[in-house]
Amino acid sequence: MADSTAKLPFILSMKWSVQWTIAVALRHQVAVAAYMAGGVLLSLLFMGEPMLVGLGWIVLGVASIALALVTHNEVLCGPSGFNAAILGQSGGRIFSYFLDCMVLGVLIFLIILIPTFLVILIASVESAEGSAMVWGGIILITSIIGLVITSRLALRLPSRAIGMPMAWGDVWRLGAGHTLVLVLAPVLLSIPLAVVSGLAEGLVSQAFGDAVHMVLMPLQVVLTCSFLSVAYGRLRALATV
Repeated sequence: MADSTAKLPFILSMKWSVQWTIAVALRHQVAVAAYMAGGVLLSLLFMGEPMLVGLGWIVLGVASIALALVTHNEVLCGPSGFNAAILGQSGGRIFSYFLDCMVLGVLIFLIILIPTFLVILIASVESAEGSAMVWGGIILITSIIGLVITSRLALRLPSRAIGMPMAWGDVWRLGAGHTLVLVLAPVLLSIPLAVVSGLAEGLVSQAFGDAVHMVLMPLQVVLTCSFLSVAYGRLRALATV
């Protein structure tokens, strides 16, 4: 029976996530360096082409799924590698993980982007003075709702990575009572990357900032996946208490 009074520790979860990030990066130095080198290459290819920078992020993000799978397994199962046991036969687990990410992406689109588009459309048609605050409030609310939902459902990713995918409904219930930690911790953990990229952009140029962001993205993937794995493992343990 689950212990309804036990909580996912906020500060400790972030601390453990950072520690696991360091451990994974050190254990797989060559792989992490290769991903960062890929970020350098993509940034050089797309430098000066702002419209293509987003494509570079997508390419690197999809390529980083293998790194995400290894990270989840390192945290939850022990030392892991880039092999069929982790990635699945013919990369099958990579594809399944990608599909789950797509589901989360579609949810973000439906919950945030579509209402935002409708608000902008209505506002442009009405051209009502003083309504900007109302529309902005609606967009903020839908963004928060989308963040909450996707943060809870993202707990499915670690279960998928270790080959024991939980049903979406079970994943949602697993995070019940821990929403604040699941939402805020990943946001706070992403701040260092945003700050470094922002400083690079402000002190040098936007192109350089985009390049720094792309180069550091693999580390952010490891950090985010470490947190999800820590949270998933902790919540599964609490659910069996």
